[in-house]
Formats: sequence, C-alpha cells, structure tokens
Amino acid sequence: MGTPTNRTPVRVARGTYSNLNTNKADIQGSEIVYATDENKLYVKEGTDLIDAGTVDLSGYAPLASPTFTGTVTGDVTGDLTGDVTGDLTGNVTGNVTGDVTGDVTGDVTGDVTGDVTGNVTGNASGTAATVTGAAQASITSVGTLTGIAINGQYKQAFDALTPATTPAIDCSLGNYFTLDASSTYPSVGWSFTNVPASNVYSCIIKVTTGGSTTINWNNVDVNGGTPGNLIKWNGGAVPGFTAGEPLYIILTTDDTGATWQGTSLIDFTVV
Repeated sequence: MGTPTNRTPVRVARGTYSNLNTNKADIQGSEIVYATDENKLYVKEGTDLIDAGTVDLSGYAPLASPTFTGTVTGDVTGDLTGDVTGDLTGNVTGNVTGDVTGDVTGDVTGDVTGDVTGNVTGNASGTAATVTGAAQASITSVGTLTGIAINGQYKQAFDALTPATTPAIDCSLGNYFTLDASSTYPSVGWSFTNVPASNVYSCIIKVTTGGSTTINWNNVDVNGGTPGNLIKWNGGAVPGFTAGEPLYIILTTDDTGATWQGTSLIDFTVV
C-alpha cells in the first residue's frame, strides 16, 4: 500500500522538557508531546510525563529469553542468561551467564560465566574468581585469597619516605620504603600507621645516609600510640653500619606492631 496523497499531519505539542513539565496541567491524559531539547517523546500518564521510550515491566510475568541490546539500568533479580551489549547499571542478584560488552556498575551476587569487556565497579560475591585475557591494570582489591600462584614477573612499587627526625611510614602503601637521610637523620624515632591487625606484616626500609650514623630505633610509635622500644633485633644489638653506605632494615610484626623483629643488611661491596 502506497503513501496516500491526501493525509492529515499529526502535530504534537512541542517545547523543552522543562517547559512541558511546568505546563503539564494543560496536557491531556495519554497525549503525546515532544521535548525538543532531549529529542524524546513523552506520554501524559496521570499527572506525570512518562518517557515513551521506557517500558515498565513491573507487575508483568517474567519474560522468556528476552534479548537486550543497549544499556540495562536498574536491578536484576534472578539469573541473567545471554549476552549484554552495552552497560549494565544496577545490582544483579543471581548468576550472569554470557558475555558483557560494556561497563558493569553495581554489585553482582552470584557467578559470572563469560567475558566482561569493560570496567567493573562494585562487588562480586562468590567463592571463586578467574580473570583471564589482557592485563588487568586497575584492580584495587581482591579480598582474601586462600592461595595464589604466579607464573611470571612479580613486582611492587616502592614508596619514598619524607626525610624527618621521626619518619612516618604508612603501612597501607606497601612493603618497601626508601629514606634519603643524607641531610635529615631519624634522630628522634619512627612512626608507623595502618599496621594490619590479625595478620603478619613485613617491610623493608632502605636508608641512604650521609656522614652521620645517628639513627634512633628505640623510640617507635604505632598507630598513634605511646612511643617505646618495640624492636627486638637479631643478635640482640642495634645494627651498625658505615656512613654513606645504604642500609637495609627488615621489620616483621604479627601483633599489630606491638612488637617487631628486626634484622639488617649492610656494607655492600662489589667483588
């Protein structure tokens, strides 16, 4: 059937969404209006303007094997089986079986079987997780691992301490610290913060000194507590070292820093 030559055009109310919404009392029920600034159609339902492109599925029976292409916004209760092309924004309570091409923003409680191409912001609750594919450069936390096997390079960034008479070590930053004490010596003591509780923690401190060997190890405060002589040294003596040479101090605690076991590596020479 061709397009009739005699036809009556349908003209809907037009304006910005703000203007239409302000004057919606003048819009008839079920009337369609066009928001020029959003390039969207709205329908007057009750006293509200409803986006004509949004489908409200609440109250309807579950859909059998639906296919979504685009962005899924909202919470999903149940299993999501199939591929999602677009972003998944909301919480998923159930299993995700299929590939997600896009970003996942929200918590996933259940198993994810498939590839996620994009960023995951939120928590994944489950008993096992396997990450394969390209290198993952921005994983900030993996929770508690019961075992780990590495087939490749292991590396860690180091943190340079600010020279001071009482250097401050934030244990949450890592396990390897450097201190250039060539001008300001740790003559008063040391301060440790964020020492892990109920775990063993070890760190290495590389101290580069100048012409002085004045380092006070007997005045240590932990997490803002009262400073004290908390380090028990290997061999029962504070390590001696040569001025101008690097000194490596290895400290370990398993009681949240109440006591530390310390040893040192000194006097390195090429042979």
